[in-house]
Amino acid sequence: MGPRAIAKILGRAPSTVSRELRWNLRSSGQYRPFHARATTASRRRLTRPLKPTTDSMLPSYVVARLGERWSPQQISRALRRAHPEEPTLRVATEMIYRPATGILRKPAPSPSRTERDHRRGGRPDGRPSQ
Repeated sequence: MGPRAIAKILGRAPSTVSRELRWNLRSSGQYRPFHARATTASRRRLTRPLKPTTDSMLPSYVVARLGERWSPQQISRALRRAHPEEPTLRVATEMIYRPATGILRKPAPSPSRTERDHRRGGRPDGRPSQ
């Protein structure tokens, strides 16, 4: 079957199926799902170091602003405005919540306004969690 026929059966766009086939073909030209899964898993393992662990100023700045009850969005925007020419001194809002960054550590209580050290997910039905 071609990518269009497969896409129609799966209910996906033909470009998505074509891209999957292109990325995960074996050297023999065959698509094998187990090989594709292993290849994807190996690509996923290639991670880069997180910014706060590479720059000593960021964690202290973020913790100080959280102590002043700033939101992560305010911290991210303030860093961007203060250092417009320095992309290494920027941090994404989501990065502040990630435990791997070392910014907010347990077991100490979180200095964030909501006193949580991570984002809260929503419910499957779309309503916010309580």
